[in-house]
Amino acid sequence: MRCEEYKREVAEVLKGFSPQLRVIASSHLNLIKEILPWTRDQPLLTKKVCQLLIEFESQIQAGEEAEKVEKLVQNHLIDNCQDSEVVEHLKEIGDRLLQNPDCDPFWLLRSYQQIWHQGQVDKHDIPEHLELLKLGLVDQKENKLIICNKIYKNFFNMKWAEEKLIFLRPYANKIITWLDSNCQDKSQLLKGEELKIALELASMNKSLKEQESDFLIESMIWN
Repeated sequence: MRCEEYKREVAEVLKGFSPQLRVIASSHLNLIKEILPWTRDQPLLTKKVCQLLIEFESQIQAGEEAEKVEKLVQNHLIDNCQDSEVVEHLKEIGDRLLQNPDCDPFWLLRSYQQIWHQGQVDKHDIPEHLELLKLGLVDQKENKLIICNKIYKNFFNMKWAEEKLIFLRPYANKIITWLDSNCQDKSQLLKGEELKIALELASMNKSLKEQESDFLIESMIWN
């Protein structure tokens, strides 16, 4: 499996950097323990965090590991990333999520948003879950899906997801609220011009999900 290959690559990266991490940290193993949640299953990100630590830190005392790693990751890889490889890597994941040929990007992103919000969800054999695993954006722990690592979770955060959902479906908030109400909240149904635009978009979607079709039918009936 691809995930297993990535895990082996991450292990090799960390072993390769271990001699240098020993020099800058009181305990290189404790330092690696704090690196992994940020980069888990991603060799490139693991390499970049190790390089940042070696470049910017000279002595990390016991108990400082978590703070040092988080500060470097936030400053150099999330808030103001200047590393072209990391920028391209994150852009590629975002593009594959939002322009996915195998799943409707809206529902793929909605599945990701649910995992992000809940922390973990039961894994089901549905296209969206399988595709998120394939993208490497989520990982499977027993029968649960979780966001693969904290860099992904911070970069592809809830604000990012909400903005992209609205870009994909202007009525995203309404259909999500309607579904969350067990399809009972009629105040979320579309009307007038908003409904007209939604129907035009739906007519171009050859793989419209049943729940979205139901939402539009209800909107037409109660309009």
